[in-house]
Amino acid sequence: MTAAVKARPRGKKAPYLAQIDPRELVAHPTNLRTQLGDLTELRASIAASGVLQALTVVPEDGGMRIVAGH
Repeated sequence: MTAAVKARPRGKKAPYLAQIDPRELVAHPTNLRTQLGDLTELRASIAASGVLQALTVVPEDGGMRIVAGH
């Protein structure tokens, strides 16, 4: 999957919807979830249905840092 990010119009500060390659996501360093446990059921659900929750991200160091929705 390649990143297909829709460019934000210049001068606009409004949020926008974009499709981002999951490999570009970077976890927030202060995320309280450090032990994820068994992810087998989650992995199967994502394989069957995809990820259905929106994330709020900001650009950082060549990736996109997750700030909400994780």
